Amino acid sequence: MGCFGTMLLGRWDAKSDGSFKTTKWLIIGAPFVPIEVYRIQETRGQTQVLDVLPVDWRAARRQYGLTILVFVALFALGLLLNSVGIKP
Repeated sequence: MGCFGTMLLGRWDAKSDGSFKTTKWLIIGAPFVPIEVYRIQETRGQTQVLDVLPVDWRAARRQYGLTILVFVALFALGLLLNSVGIKP
């Protein structure tokens, strides 16, 4: 993951035509602020934006939760490795 920029994260609300929703995030070391939601369809290696939607805050909360979980897991792993004498 980069330190600064934007990134599409998540994939939900899939439809029978193969389209799905994804959120464009401002990344500052981690997903920081959701910018907007796209309905996207991928066919034969091509990606097409079908619609631009407002931010889905329920999906944003899931991404925030996942990000916090990853940071806590990495912190706990660091503590564990440090306690057994393994230095990064």
